[in-house]
Amino acid sequence: MLLSRRMLAIVHALGGRDAGTNGEELWFETDAGVQVRLGHRDQPRCFDRSANFAISYGARATADPDAGRLLPTVTERVKSVDAHDLPGARADAESFRRAAEAAARELGAHRDPAGGPPQRTVWEHPRMRRQHAVFLDLCARLLQRPGETLLPLHWGFWPSPDAEAAADYDPWLAYSRYLLSLIPAGCERILDVGCGLGFNARLLSAQGKQVTAVSPVAHHCETIEGAALPGVEVVCARFEEMTPGAPHDLLLFSESLNHFPLDTAFFEHCRAFLRPSGWLLAADDLAEERAGAVETQPVFRLVRRADISANVAPTHDWWKRQMPAFAAAHTALMSVLALEDAELAARVRAVVDGLDSAELRLLFSGELAAPISKGRYMAYLLQRD
Repeated sequence: MLLSRRMLAIVHALGGRDAGTNGEELWFETDAGVQVRLGHRDQPRCFDRSANFAISYGARATADPDAGRLLPTVTERVKSVDAHDLPGARADAESFRRAAEAAARELGAHRDPAGGPPQRTVWEHPRMRRQHAVFLDLCARLLQRPGETLLPLHWGFWPSPDAEAAADYDPWLAYSRYLLSLIPAGCERILDVGCGLGFNARLLSAQGKQVTAVSPVAHHCETIEGAALPGVEVVCARFEEMTPGAPHDLLLFSESLNHFPLDTAFFEHCRAFLRPSGWLLAADDLAEERAGAVETQPVFRLVRRADISANVAPTHDWWKRQMPAFAAAHTALMSVLALEDAELAARVRAVVDGLDSAELRLLFSGELAAPISKGRYMAYLLQRD
């Protein structure tokens, strides 16, 4: 089939992996760490079109022109492969569905009857996790204040997208205060999953809570332990490898939900750590289908959902103001390396170019493009039945 062969050519040209389809779109992750979604040419919501396909970014179709502006390289690569109309190929919804399913089978993926992408046993590759920790440490250095070690590692929170914050307004503290304000009364034992550098644990400790702070990053755990917070126990482990002990009142996932496959097995694992009628509180920047997975999972009752995308959106502008310093430092470093040791400079370039972390590549690219949202920034409060 001409359409499916063209789809395969696009996926292979962009180093695609983790492909899947719901019959309406074919999605895959490119070698640049960007998820691309192809739809039929007449699909109304997309940010660009090639000869035969509608092109969307991430886990959603979008009419936002910024999405196209931020992904010109990937978009142009798709258009260069799909540069002309295929003779006799009908780009309507039904012909696209058949072609997408054929391409997905060829790529070793499958069509998910629930309409979402194929579930993966491992959501995040170990190498990607290590690079994510490096990115978070860079963020911590940007936010560091004299004498502070337990730093926030999350997006900021503003009262509104265009609000003029006071000079002493701290959007990262505001984020944590907002999130922790959603904790129901009576929750005293809290499991902080993916605790970062212990910023939330510090605030919870000050409220007299008993906190188990969980992180697989050894130097983060050492930093929190060194702070000797009252009522805080540190567990240096991956949550998915932990076994339940004494039940907790609440599980907290502050920007750590994206480290896990949001399938039934994951939520059953969470349930095992909670007392009857215990709570799960999570906030994260989620792709559309992952937000849907939280809202439709069968293990917990959804008590509250809040879309705070507008409140965290100004973080993008904050990042843009930091990027020139990163780009300048990287350019200066590479210039010195090239003068002193050209071979070493070439090896460093190869490492940077091969990073799995899109965030780190952006930091060192010199393009001054700040990280963009995956889709929706959501806060959820769930309760165990």
